[in-house]
Amino acid sequence: MHRTAITTRSQVSRGRRGAMLVEMLVAGILLTFVVVLVGPLLLQSNQVRRSAAQRQLATQIAANCLERLAAGESQQLAAANVQQGWDTSKWLPDLSVKIGFSNDERRRRATVSIGWTTPEGHSARPVQLTGWLPSHPEVPE
Repeated sequence: MHRTAITTRSQVSRGRRGAMLVEMLVAGILLTFVVVLVGPLLLQSNQVRRSAAQRQLATQIAANCLERLAAGESQQLAAANVQQGWDTSKWLPDLSVKIGFSNDERRRRATVSIGWTTPEGHSARPVQLTGWLPSHPEVPE
C-alpha cells in the first residue's frame, strides 16, 4: 500500500513558529542597523541646527548694531545696547562685539563683527556685517 504523508495542525504551526522566529530576528537586525546608521545623522543634524540658530542670532545682533550706529549712537553705547534683551550666555557664550570704521569722502563704512565660543570650547567663525553710515565728525573712529 501506498502511504501518504498527512500533516497535522500541530506540525504546521510548529513550522510556522520557527519561521516567525527567524522573521523576528531578521527584523530586529534590520532595525538595529537602521538605528546605528540614522542615530549619528540625527545628532549631527541637531548640531547643524544649533550652529545655524547661533549664526542667525549673531546676524540679528550685528544688524541691530549697524542700525544703532546709523541712528547716531556712539560705538560703545551701540555695542552695549545690542546685547540687551537676548539670552547671549545661553546661545552665544563669550559674546564679543567689535566695531570698525573706515572713512570715504562723504560717508563712513562700519563693520560689525560678532564672535562667540562654541559648546566644544572653540571660537566660532565670526559673523561680520558692513554698512555705510552718514559722516558724523563727533563720533570717534
